[in-house]
Amino acid sequence: MTASSAAATSPPTVHTVLGPVPADSLGVVSVHEGLLSVLPGAEYAYDITIDRAEAFDRLEHLLTDFRHAGGGTIVDTTGMFHGRDLRLYEALSRRTGVRK
Repeated sequence: MTASSAAATSPPTVHTVLGPVPADSLGVVSVHEGLLSVLPGAEYAYDITIDRAEAFDRLEHLLTDFRHAGGGTIVDTTGMFHGRDLRLYEALSRRTGVRK
């Protein structure tokens, strides 16, 4: 079996923060979200406080609402220097059941 024929016979998968999942298990997908957006360098500003626990609680609530409304997966488009936080996203995915 060649690599191309193996790919043609295996079901498509999508890579999430918790690892690959079958594409047909994603459910309703919101394809262009920014869960957390922080301007680069904001964490060094004297007058800005970034409370990760507060961000987690707020995002958990929003993602739980999304899940209850039938949502299954969020595609986060946040850039790597604008606050994207994979560890936070992993914890939120485990807690809410929404894939990221």
